[in-house]
Amino acid sequence: MEGERTRILEMLKEGRITVEQAGELLNAVEESHRGEARGDAEQEGLEAGPPHTRSVNWGQFGRSLAQQIQRHVVGRLAGRFGGSHAVGDPTRENFTTAKLSHHLLERMEDGTSYANFGHLIVRDDVPKELLERKIGSFANYGTVSGPGKLIAILEDKCEENYGTFSDSADEGEDWPHGPRPPRPPKPPRPPKPPHPPSAHRRRERGEEAVLTSYSVGDDRIDLAITCHTGNLELAGTEEGEFRLIVRKPVDKGEPLPDGWEKEVPWSGDQEDGQHRFTLGDPDNPDATNDLTFRFEIPCEAEISAHTKGGSIAAASLTGELVLRTDGGDISVSEIGGPVKAETGGGDISLSQIEGEVRADTAGGNISVGGVQGEATLTSGGGDISVSDVEGAVSANTGGGNVNASGVEGELTAESGGGDISVSKVEGAATAKTGGGNISVSDVEGDLLVAETGGGSISISDISGSVTANSAGGDIAVANVEGELTIDAAGGSTSISNVSGPVSMNQ
Repeated sequence: MEGERTRILEMLKEGRITVEQAGELLNAVEESHRGEARGDAEQEGLEAGPPHTRSVNWGQFGRSLAQQIQRHVVGRLAGRFGGSHAVGDPTRENFTTAKLSHHLLERMEDGTSYANFGHLIVRDDVPKELLERKIGSFANYGTVSGPGKLIAILEDKCEENYGTFSDSADEGEDWPHGPRPPRPPKPPRPPKPPHPPSAHRRRERGEEAVLTSYSVGDDRIDLAITCHTGNLELAGTEEGEFRLIVRKPVDKGEPLPDGWEKEVPWSGDQEDGQHRFTLGDPDNPDATNDLTFRFEIPCEAEISAHTKGGSIAAASLTGELVLRTDGGDISVSEIGGPVKAETGGGDISLSQIEGEVRADTAGGNISVGGVQGEATLTSGGGDISVSDVEGAVSANTGGGNVNASGVEGELTAESGGGDISVSKVEGAATAKTGGGNISVSDVEGDLLVAETGGGSISISDISGSVTANSAGGDIAVANVEGELTIDAAGGSTSISNVSGPVSMNQ
């Protein structure tokens, strides 16, 4: 149900449906799930609906939501949940699914006014005093879940609530809206057979073997990896031991001989939280270039990894990542810490990062989304795509296209000759290309400069001033609240609905 509600709210926010249509859809979803709950309850002899939920007038919710969206997003009248906060107070909004972590709170200003329209998950590593200090006021139109002691703080600060709060901490604690219903007992799991270090298992994608496995506890570790041949995978695990696994592809009907993993060249040592590994044979790379080395890491870790040419994939980790490959691709997702990724020519993909991001490729493409921090992106000639960044963005490519949207900070987008497309920027924006087209819309600060060596420029919905320069293409400008300055060496010029003074040089 939460996913359906979130999609409806996103459609309303994007203007694809009206407030009345959103209210009707939300009512239909609510009624549908009530019917399912009643049917399940009748079948089991229980009352329908968990005790911590309550019925909501979605028509009223839709009208209030539209007002809040206008207030928080369109008007940007910061912090005015109930009219009790001054314009200019720090604000945050969530329209999808987001995690409120210790790291994210540290970056927020004290007394921030937070509005939740989606699903907000409060991490259990958040200190109570930090949450108390950083969140000044709270408005909830979706779902908030997390440890009860932290949820109680947000409930106390909540000035408008059309959603739900749920305690996901201890099973025995009362929920904010009544006792938690007992869960049915889980069936016992059959014990897993142990995997000795030399055991190997057959997979569809090849054969795997555990090279080493040991306990590291819950403390943070430092992990340094040099991979001379083959590819590298880094994966966080909820529990278990630290493990290094090797995988080798096999042809159908031709299994590898027993003990094949003993011939894999590698070395490793650990001391005082420092774990160092060397993988592959630098003197004979062709012999082991088809291998994939996988680290399974059950704790927080600061990781530095370098491959000579293979790809790097990392997911579900907590801690800082520094990844470098001489020519392979880099793919990173769901990281609780800053990420630095560098490749000599491959592509870079980064998503759901709780920290600052730096990505540099000599010629590949860069794709970045869902970053809780600043993003600095550089490509020697590939395309750059960036979205949903809670900080400033710098995107520079030697010749590819740049596509940027959903930036909660200042944006600088530059290309040696490709097209630039920019939308939904909450700070000032700069767009420069040596010869491509430029499209900029929905900027809440100044458009410091939109400049192209010969392409066209299209600009609309800018809250501040605009400077547009083209050496030969057409320029179209609409809906600018500040001053407009145009320098056009050729091509046509179209201007409409500009509130400030207009200066043109043709």
